[in-house]
Amino acid sequence: YLPLMDESVLAVGAPSRLSGPLPSAAAVLDHPLLQLESRSGDWGRWLTQHGVAERRPGGMLFDQFATLTQAALLGMGLALIPTFLIERELADRRLIPAFGQPIAAAGSYFLVWPQNHPLRAPLLSFQAWIRAEVTDSSARPD
Repeated sequence: YLPLMDESVLAVGAPSRLSGPLPSAAAVLDHPLLQLESRSGDWGRWLTQHGVAERRPGGMLFDQFATLTQAALLGMGLALIPTFLIERELADRRLIPAFGQPIAAAGSYFLVWPQNHPLRAPLLSFQAWIRAEVTDSSARPD
């Protein structure tokens, strides 16, 4: 396997919802919380990491990061989104941090292939390409 990158998430909202960062982590609970269905525990982990004893707050569920991001952009609530997915929105200030810095997510990204699979030219080429993409992603202006 090839480790690609760790993931960090950031609590964000649209400028129509937030005029700036919230005064405390607990203040996110005063807003609708948008969540990815497959990661419904993320807000609870985020709150715990910020010293707030809220196990699993409720909120609107989405099945894809794309729709979750669109809901946040439309001001429907606050969302925890991997930073690499919203670099442009943050740079353009279409999304702004709700509180704090990005925190480490529960997982990482890897390129995997069967152990008994020979390393042929197409796989080696793909490995080189994806490694370059991941390495260069934060340096690209897009």
